[in-house]
Amino acid sequence: MKSCKWLFWSLLFMLIFLAIDQFLVRVPPLHPAHAAFSRFYQDFRSRLCTLTFGRGNLPHQKTVVTPAKPGGKKIPAAKSVPDKTSGNDQPSIETVIEEKKHLQPSSSSQPERYIYSDSAGVLQFADSLEEVPPQFRDQAQKL
Repeated sequence: MKSCKWLFWSLLFMLIFLAIDQFLVRVPPLHPAHAAFSRFYQDFRSRLCTLTFGRGNLPHQKTVVTPAKPGGKKIPAAKSVPDKTSGNDQPSIETVIEEKKHLQPSSSSQPERYIYSDSAGVLQFADSLEEVPPQFRDQAQKL
């Protein structure tokens, strides 16, 4: 009898899960929150199916290798770009990361900050080495 209860509750859970799954996949969203969660769930579901079964509807990637320039220069690393034939116009993650790297300010444009401890042992911060009192400059550390 205990195994029947366990089987019943397992089947009930699976039916509820299947109903929620089909609701998120098939019912057109009417509310923006439902639309956002539905997009998230469908993406998550397709990635999970791809990892589990080796197939799915993830965007296909193709690798583009730029040819070597004359003069013996090194060949740039291969970049993964979205495959335009698959109908996906979104850039790949690698492309977005490379673009963000170029947008970040370089470390030379950021001010040099220093930390030192005063005679009472309290940590102090300074925006430049000139702001550190002369007796503490030898122990000031660049952040």
